[in-house]
Amino acid sequence: MIEPHGGRLLYKLALAFVATALIPASLVFLDTFLLRDLRELQGLTTTQALQIDIMGAVVFVGIIVVFIARSLTRPVRSLLTGMQQVHQGNLESKVPVLSDDEIGTLSLRFDEMVEGLKDRNFIRQTFSRFVPESVVDTVLKDRGVVHPQSREATILFTDIAGFSTICEQLQPEQIITMLNEYFTTMAEPIHQYGGVITQFQGDAMLVSFNLPVEDPDHAANAVRAARALQQVDTSHRFLSGIILNTRVGISTGHVVGGTVGDADRLGYTVHGDEVNLAARLEQLNKEYGTRVLVAQRTVELAGNGFEFRKIDQVRVRGRETPVTVYELTIDSVS
Repeated sequence: MIEPHGGRLLYKLALAFVATALIPASLVFLDTFLLRDLRELQGLTTTQALQIDIMGAVVFVGIIVVFIARSLTRPVRSLLTGMQQVHQGNLESKVPVLSDDEIGTLSLRFDEMVEGLKDRNFIRQTFSRFVPESVVDTVLKDRGVVHPQSREATILFTDIAGFSTICEQLQPEQIITMLNEYFTTMAEPIHQYGGVITQFQGDAMLVSFNLPVEDPDHAANAVRAARALQQVDTSHRFLSGIILNTRVGISTGHVVGGTVGDADRLGYTVHGDEVNLAARLEQLNKEYGTRVLVAQRTVELAGNGFEFRKIDQVRVRGRETPVTVYELTIDSVS
């Protein structure tokens, strides 16, 4: 690869122009004033000599033009090919630097730009492992800040039953490995139904539906996600043998969502009574021997296709009226 060092394309073109202009003029001058005697010895008249010189000059100039055109079009063609490959999504494309002028500098900067795109794509792919693609688009569009939003949303809170007891039998490295496997496995159905995991709290997850991305079917999708989590518990064995049972609480109501943090680090989160209620319902699963408890507002919005069983009316701190709580019957729902 050639390292550009400030060469100027204009100077090269000017030099080529001067060369192509001087060559014919020089041959004519030589034949007219300096080589007349030599041409006479060769049996050539001045006119014949000039004709030969002009033909030779044309051939020589043609060779120079071809060389100049090739030196200009080759790096441009290479750069264009690289741009087309990047446009098609190939970020492994590299443009060789074939000159030390502005085109070479442009090729070098293009390669640096592609490296930047690869870094951004890596960040995007990493981010997409935790939130849906639509949320990634929102965050990147707003330069990392999701502006505060307030609207009705469905909150899903999960926790692993008996997690402390399970951890007593494991080494620290095994606990982290198991949690990573668990969160990775559980994130898939959550993302499938449009949920946004806003927080990992130990072995718990706080998930929002309809924030920050609108979803008119947010209540039903939250219930579908809860059902899918229970199905994962039934079919999956963590650390090649450990069964984990996920308790879920779901509540629907008005919440506020947005990015919070300091100047160097931000995180997306949701706040409101419904967040506290979802966490409270998750805990109530212990008392009622259930796996998924759902607040009445969520049941009303979820519509048909689910079977709920009324459990009780419970009082929640901060609410004057009791909340009617339902169990999502997993086995009876297809």
